[in-house]
Amino acid sequence: MINLDIRPFPGVDLVHDINYDWPFLPDRFQEIHAHHILEHAANLTFQMNQAWRILEPHGLFIITVPWFSGGWAHGDPGHRLFFDHTSFDPFSTAHDRFINHGIKGPWLKKTQDYIFEPLDANFQFLKQMGISICLGMKLTLQKP
Repeated sequence: MINLDIRPFPGVDLVHDINYDWPFLPDRFQEIHAHHILEHAANLTFQMNQAWRILEPHGLFIITVPWFSGGWAHGDPGHRLFFDHTSFDPFSTAHDRFINHGIKGPWLKKTQDYIFEPLDANFQFLKQMGISICLGMKLTLQKP
């Protein structure tokens, strides 16, 4: 495992800004875990194409992102991208409609799940404030 981050936090193996070419050889990894990373990127297509490049065939791209209207989405000024249930379709199930955008693929969508507020959260308050009880989305894509 290689832990990559933009800052040299404890446990970071490689300091790198993912908005630039990822510093790995093609077909290098069996899995990539992007846990609350992609929302900080400037260009999702670039990120997806970089992941495609460094994953070996049948490799998994495991992604966790905040839900566009959830409490996690807008609380960080570094968030540039916002995600809903269709955000990764241009890279997977709807790839044929977006292939002219330079998108590598198509990825195979293996799973797509949602992360919700704990049951003890004040649902009525969130509803009145227009905040979704959905906090995030986790999906697994596979390179064919």
